[in-house]
Amino acid sequence: MSSFRRVATAATALAFAGALTAPAAHAATTPGGDLYLATAGAGALTPTGHDTYRLTLRDPAAELTAFTDRPARTSSSVPLRRFVSGWDEAGFAADPPNAALTIDGAPARHDTMIVELTHPQLTRSGALTLRARRVPGPASGSLAAFSRRADPRLPLTFGKAELFIDSGAAAVQPVRISVDVPAYKNVDVNFDPSDMTLTGGPLVWTTNAAGGLTVSANGIGVSAPAAMQGVLTGYTPAGADSISGTATIPDGATVTATVGNGRPIPITNGAFSIPLD
Repeated sequence: MSSFRRVATAATALAFAGALTAPAAHAATTPGGDLYLATAGAGALTPTGHDTYRLTLRDPAAELTAFTDRPARTSSSVPLRRFVSGWDEAGFAADPPNAALTIDGAPARHDTMIVELTHPQLTRSGALTLRARRVPGPASGSLAAFSRRADPRLPLTFGKAELFIDSGAAAVQPVRISVDVPAYKNVDVNFDPSDMTLTGGPLVWTTNAAGGLTVSANGIGVSAPAAMQGVLTGYTPAGADSISGTATIPDGATVTATVGNGRPIPITNGAFSIPLD
């Protein structure tokens, strides 16, 4: 990379600290900010399909820099392990973030790519791996400055690199679904797909005997030969007015939804609609 392009990249990074465009409301749902900068000593892109890759960042920095939007417009550090473990809680599982991958020392026509990121993992060796899908067309939001530099291809192996991760404008709110089912009772809850997306499995589940649990992106089913209690996590769009759907909840069983830091709201038998403040 030429000295001019190095200065331009540094200037772009600094500009994000004072010129982010993502809504401030989303900052509360992310581990530390609205745009994140991860750096690595080396990396690789392993093709897995058309414009899809396994992105490996070796020797990543132990912390990311998080830039927060107005009114604070501050920067802070986020531990890499916390960022990875908080991926779902941040809403990135429901709404995968876009990122700009820039490679130091690569030719100007092969040094920047806009990608969508999913499934982050830290390996035993300490490398960060993600699934990356190239995003065609111009970037938007905090990554718009990279549009004129975006390339269709990058080297499959490379040295030092930066990954600018945009939390995006499509904010989501976490929702905790708590279920308490007596023995030999069946519960079914189906959410409107536009209102709720579940993570696909229980985060906490305790029972005295084996029970049946099915979880889809928009529904749960419980068949309990013994009393069961559990908590699952889902996400609802930040601009949603309500969470609606239909439920079969027998006497003695309870299901509640807690949006963000709000109070638990009972989900009722039959058609239900939970207003969001």
